[in-house]
Amino acid sequence: MCWSTGSYHNLSEQSAAEGLADGHLKVWLDGEKLTGGYALTQTKMRGDERNWLLVKVDDEGVDRRRRPTSTQPESVLSRHTNDEL
Repeated sequence: MCWSTGSYHNLSEQSAAEGLADGHLKVWLDGEKLTGGYALTQTKMRGDERNWLLVKVDDEGVDRRRRPTSTQPESVLSRHTNDEL
């Protein structure tokens, strides 16, 4: 399922590849559902290096009450939700 589309640019001082390798990357998202600054942090929960957290950073567009994964669960391409698929 394609939950959103858009572009990003790196806000970190190191390259995106280096940030991902180090387990932390700050980006600015210009997407259909997410916009603004976000921090992507590797958690290694339960010993699994594939676990990452995406956290909204404080910026002029921050709205802590917004829950796009629950209020906009549909694919931007098919308009279907995971439950429908």
